[in-house]
Amino acid sequence: MIRAILFDVGGPLEDTAGLDDRADALVVDLFRRETVHIQPADYLAAESATLESRAPDFWRGVIWQLAVRSPALAHSVWTRFAQTRGADSKGAARAGMIELIASLRVGDIGLVALDDAPRDLGARIDALGYGALFDAVVSGAALDTAKPDPRLLRSAAEACGAQPAECLVVGDRIDADIAPARRLGMTTIWLRVGRWRDVEPRDWTELPDAEVRDADELAVAIDRLVSR
Repeated sequence: MIRAILFDVGGPLEDTAGLDDRADALVVDLFRRETVHIQPADYLAAESATLESRAPDFWRGVIWQLAVRSPALAHSVWTRFAQTRGADSKGAARAGMIELIASLRVGDIGLVALDDAPRDLGARIDALGYGALFDAVVSGAALDTAKPDPRLLRSAAEACGAQPAECLVVGDRIDADIAPARRLGMTTIWLRVGRWRDVEPRDWTELPDAEVRDADELAVAIDRLVSR
């Protein structure tokens, strides 16, 4: 029986497409300032290699690939990237998700938002327009941990008084969201959006209980899995 639904913020709740495009341009510009001119084909290759490696931080991985594994160059670009991106870190609520979360409020299932950062994840949720739709918000930064550490998922379950087996997780990354949730015995839905949408499970143990591509399909999947 599902007693709580845990939503990853970046991806499922927050559409970061515009933010990601600006980040791409920023990376190229920062390398240019280091007198390294990145060609489009090289950038695409760096993205592909980063996705294939399942780097914990996508942008750090891309910068490392583009720096041809030069620690000094990578560190210089990453430091400036982190400082600049910090002031431009807000995406927009994914289409249909506010309405979906609001519709789930009418039931007795707990709703939790979770992500690695920032420490004040509640403010980020408010800024996206979700307001008080969630029963709890759990930040990995506030817990000194990050995905795929299972402590983040366990804390999210505990925040609404549920056991791991009573939780449904909605995430956009197989390795960081679906796989650790499955290891805890949680039910999972893979929302195939963003840069990680085509990064497939590494084996059958990472297969989600459902795959969806938008809020409408997600609503149907949630209804099916909660009702079974």
